Amino acid sequence: MGDFYHYYSSQGPTWAGRIKPDFSAPSGVSTTSYGYREFYGTSAAAPHLAGALGLLLGGADFDRDQIRAILESRAVDLGDP
Repeated sequence: MGDFYHYYSSQGPTWAGRIKPDFSAPSGVSTTSYGYREFYGTSAAAPHLAGALGLLLGGADFDRDQIRAILESRAVDLGDP
């Protein structure tokens, strides 16, 4: 499946001109909890980012700014929306 935003995903900017989303995560995934067919949206993406946060919080004493910097430095830029 390639790297892309789904048509229903927010791609910013906001009404206030801020670029959003700050992060995105995989969708179209399968798990044993949902079964082996793919599921999409925030139900799939949010647990991926939460898992990354949990690994960072559990592995060292990082503060919020450090965690954000770590995630941003490892993010894959998908280009212009």
